[in-house]
Amino acid sequence: MQLASIADDQFYLACAVRDRARAKLLAEKAALTRASFLSHANHEVRTPLGAISGAARLLGAIATDNKTKSLVEVIERNTSRLRALTEDMVRIAELDTATASITAESFDLIKVIDDVVARNIKAARAKGIVLTSNSQTLDNMIFLFDVAILTNVVDQLVSNAIKFTTAGEVQVTVEATPQDDAVIICVNDTGAGIAPNLQSKLFDEFEGHDPRTAREGGGTGLGMNILKREIELLGGTISLSSGLGEGTSFTIYLPTARSLTDSEPMEDDEQSDHRHVTCLECGEKLNILRRHISQKHDMTPEAYRTKWGLPEDFELTSPAYRAMRHAFRDRK
Repeated sequence: MQLASIADDQFYLACAVRDRARAKLLAEKAALTRASFLSHANHEVRTPLGAISGAARLLGAIATDNKTKSLVEVIERNTSRLRALTEDMVRIAELDTATASITAESFDLIKVIDDVVARNIKAARAKGIVLTSNSQTLDNMIFLFDVAILTNVVDQLVSNAIKFTTAGEVQVTVEATPQDDAVIICVNDTGAGIAPNLQSKLFDEFEGHDPRTAREGGGTGLGMNILKREIELLGGTISLSSGLGEGTSFTIYLPTARSLTDSEPMEDDEQSDHRHVTCLECGEKLNILRRHISQKHDMTPEAYRTKWGLPEDFELTSPAYRAMRHAFRDRK
């Protein structure tokens, strides 16, 4: 009887494991199907939206009465909102299914911040707001992020800060923390602020629209959630500090590679040919041979593992490997 009971338990356990695996497979398939559908739908929606928007602009250019111009503005405003909604939905689907890709590349962070400020300076001046950036010297830091994602996140935060600040200033600060191998980016404004009871929901999906947008027709509820998840995709975090009448501050914390000058002293010439790099996908510090960083290679994954000195259990088919390979194979 006891053996029969054990056999029954093992049978039910095997069935449970099988059912769980099947459910997981179906869920993953459904998520991929949704992402594929949204991507296709986005393309199909953008085409007529472009035609509608173009026709509206032409109509606005030849309109002579204020009523027609007002109607054209309504068309343009709502086509822009619909386009933003479809793009947000596709991005959320990509993040849900882990199909969102990142490209690790080295870049000048100060230039990225300056470019963001330059793009938003006109909007700030139109409202009488002072827009500035304050960055520490980052000469000895190596930045390996997806520059497009980081630029978009900072640009969105600065744009929102300007939008919801009626007087005062918006400031972007960048601070390096070599002891933590990290960089901190802050976007501060002197706007109306956000109530404490609303801050906890700011980054939630479908709850995460900026509460201040309610006065201007709301939002999709996806924007801030997307920003948070994109920062997490880079291995970082984003936090909020705000109070009614006290302005708002968003802080981005991003891990970065330790510079060679900050590394421990090398004992011989062979050791000095290594550079410490943080892999953003897996969080491991890897020793990368500098002489192979500066050259172009077209090698198999196994060859990369040997030349880079990667551990044997490092998954060469992972996004971490792909990001590292693309980041270094074209460096000069």
